[in-house]
Amino acid sequence: MGMGMDSKFCKLFVVLLLLVCCSFSGAKTLVVSDIDDTIKASHVNSYRNSLRFAYATENLIKGMPGLYNHVSKNIEDVKFVYLSSAPERLMRGSHSEFLKIHNFPEGELILRKTFNFSSFRHKFKNIEELVDANNPEVLILIGDNGEGDPEVFNAVIQEYGDDIEIYQFLRRTYSKPVPFSSYKRIEFVSPLEICLNLELHGLTACPEHLLRIIADEITHEFYTKDYGAYYFHPYMDCRGYEWPLVKDLNFMSDLANLLDKKCNTI
Repeated sequence: MGMGMDSKFCKLFVVLLLLVCCSFSGAKTLVVSDIDDTIKASHVNSYRNSLRFAYATENLIKGMPGLYNHVSKNIEDVKFVYLSSAPERLMRGSHSEFLKIHNFPEGELILRKTFNFSSFRHKFKNIEELVDANNPEVLILIGDNGEGDPEVFNAVIQEYGDDIEIYQFLRRTYSKPVPFSSYKRIEFVSPLEICLNLELHGLTACPEHLLRIIADEITHEFYTKDYGAYYFHPYMDCRGYEWPLVKDLNFMSDLANLLDKKCNTI
């Protein structure tokens, strides 16, 4: 009888231990992505167009769902978080629908619940909480140069750069320069720069067939209207962009030249 009770007690203890461990487990790799002008074309720097495009769920920046799903499937123990300064009450439904219909990886959606906090404080505070809750070994930050992501990412690196492996990617949506240089920052105008950089640092392979498909689609992209799904939306102005990686494949060299032409030919 005593041995049976001891056996049941041991099993119960193991179950409780597993529950406690799981409840405190985080993610080895944490991906924090902005939405507007990073994965969705929102034109936040134009009051008129930002209102016009606010609920335009078709305004995808192409290639980003494929990239995120590639990361989700090929980096072990990864968690996605979509962090936006858009107002919670107005935009949760639209942003949730946007992520769902374009098949982005599942992840927590965090929007701004109050305007008592600045956009900077909202994003930095939430990234702090995410890092504390998940205790990641790798932190991947993806945003754009439209509103305040460069400043937020720089502050995160100053806070956690000695303890966490951090990579930051900023879409050059607008021609305005980033006000300061920062460690391990890559400016991008297509998903390829992110994929290749993650491969360079040993986080995931970037299959050549995927690169070729995206490169071909960018090469042959043309506009039929000023909204919808494009790699380069008509309002985007990436002047000053420079290809940040080694061009070790012929078609990559051709793509780098194409992107340079798209961005720096007025």
